[in-house]
Amino acid sequence: MASETGKCVMEAPPEPAEGLDESTDDTMVLGAAEILNMQDLGVVLVDVPEWGGQVFVRQISGTERDEFEARQQWRNRQCACADDTEEAAVDRLNNFRARVAALTLADSKGKALFTEEQVEALGEKNGAALDRVFDVACRMNGLYQADIEDLVKNSGSGRNADSGSASA
Repeated sequence: MASETGKCVMEAPPEPAEGLDESTDDTMVLGAAEILNMQDLGVVLVDVPEWGGQVFVRQISGTERDEFEARQQWRNRQCACADDTEEAAVDRLNNFRARVAALTLADSKGKALFTEEQVEALGEKNGAALDRVFDVACRMNGLYQADIEDLVKNSGSGRNADSGSASA
């Protein structure tokens, strides 16, 4: 901003938004190198008695989540019709839990166990077991009820800003 004398002066920075804390306390402020070198994708061991054992469920990367959401939105467009029929709604949801399970079931190192081609076969497995894996995968990956609703509806309009309020 120019002052009366023509010199550039700097205004005071705006006050932080309500609820934001400027102090860092003992928390480390991260730079690009720290963020990119952080190993932040973990796995958890989940009991699946229906399958007679335990499985690892992994966290997915941002890229994997975006690809999953894009594929689901493409599927929505393929199933779209002027009169949203029961059949179109079923097609959009068909094997949704199996697709999430296939994406997130992994070995102990986080390497995916299933491919896209195996989703249909995985969908034929015990529904309670798939639901157990699905619930853990959603919690671990921040996939909330509002996100799921957006992903399986006809419009494919993307994620809601308030999607963090409910869990799947």
